[in-house]
Amino acid sequence: LCQQSEQVAKLIGLRSNPLEAERDVFYVQHSGFDTHSDAGGILDEKMEEFNACVGAFVAEMKRTGTWEQVTVVTLSDFGRTLTWNGRGTDH
Repeated sequence: LCQQSEQVAKLIGLRSNPLEAERDVFYVQHSGFDTHSDAGGILDEKMEEFNACVGAFVAEMKRTGTWEQVTVVTLSDFGRTLTWNGRGTDH
C-alpha cells in the first residue's frame, strides 16, 4: 500500500496533464484481511500499515500544497451471507 501511495503522490506531483483532464482517479489496494484465525492480530497489523501509508500520503500532499485538491475515499467490500453454516457465515 505504501509503494502504491508513493506512486500516486508522484503522479499527482507531476501536475502536467497531456490529456488535459479535469480530474484524475487513482486506485490502490490493500489486501490480506480475509482471515480465519488470529483475525485480531492480523487486523491490528493491517490497520497500522494502513494508517502509516495513508498518513505518509497525506503528509506528502500537504508538503507539496496539493492536499486541498485531493479527495481520499476508502471502500471495503467483504460481504458475508446472513445464513449460518454451522461454524459462522460464508462469503
